[in-house]
Amino acid sequence: MKKLILVISSLLIFVSFSYANENDCYVDLENKTKIDNDLILNISMSIISKFVTKIMPPPVSGISYKNDCFYRVSLQSAGDELFLTFSGKGLKSFGSSKKKGSDGFKEALVLALLRGVEDQREKICREYGKDLEDCKTIMYWMDLKIPEHRFLFNVSNKLIVNYDYLIFDNFGVGYSYSSDKITGYGNGWPYPIVYNYKAHFLNASYIKNIIPQINVGIILGLLVSGDVDLEASSNVNFDWEKSKSIKLLKSSKQMTIFGGYQIDNIEYIIGLQSTDYEVSATFNNCSIHNTTKIRMCGNYKFLNYKILSPMIGIGYLF
Repeated sequence: MKKLILVISSLLIFVSFSYANENDCYVDLENKTKIDNDLILNISMSIISKFVTKIMPPPVSGISYKNDCFYRVSLQSAGDELFLTFSGKGLKSFGSSKKKGSDGFKEALVLALLRGVEDQREKICREYGKDLEDCKTIMYWMDLKIPEHRFLFNVSNKLIVNYDYLIFDNFGVGYSYSSDKITGYGNGWPYPIVYNYKAHFLNASYIKNIIPQINVGIILGLLVSGDVDLEASSNVNFDWEKSKSIKLLKSSKQMTIFGGYQIDNIEYIIGLQSTDYEVSATFNNCSIHNTTKIRMCGNYKFLNYKILSPMIGIGYLF
């Protein structure tokens, strides 16, 4: 029985060792420069392991070109420039650099991987390629597409919804909808008037990370469309045909300042929003005096209102 267990154990170890060897990949280095072989081999193993597949040190028995997984890295110089070719497992690419020594080799290898391993381009540029011309365009579009979404809501007895989308570096665009109900008194009229505002704003934002996990921002909005309706007390009679022509001015605006605390990809937001409503019309309205029952008419002029609203929100940051 013991012999059988030993045989089975040996077979399992052999099969595991054989399977591991079949899945190991190596670097086959061809170096026609004066740069140290061991140095560029170690650099190759490190960089290729990050962006392609894990690379193991070459076996003592040497690489079997028939059975082993390997990537060939060939390096040569021409004048003041290094040229590198990279190939293996469906990949074939090249890179070059005018830098000297191991720095030039690293740049040439990174450029070859950038051109050959398409699904790793953004990662390669983030880590190694900030100074490469090939990376500048890639990183521009990477920054342009940073998906950060923020939703802010009013916490008082009204409806305000604010959405912001970061599109480039610290800058974003967004949209907000406000529905406010305000009771006030107009110039030249003693009776309360209720203003019902509904407004749509197009926003631009600037958001900055000041310390780890803490973001602050400002959002500015300009009116793109909106309406204001009036509700009067029972003893006031508006000329409704004229009141229907009353509109919000395009000069109405909105500003939101906020701070956010980020945990992983979620941001928890508090802020304060200021909305300036500006209207355009003046018209006559009439009321009946409570005691004398005499009908009185006068000129009513709209007031502009600035409203401060506390906001809470949540953001999803990639």
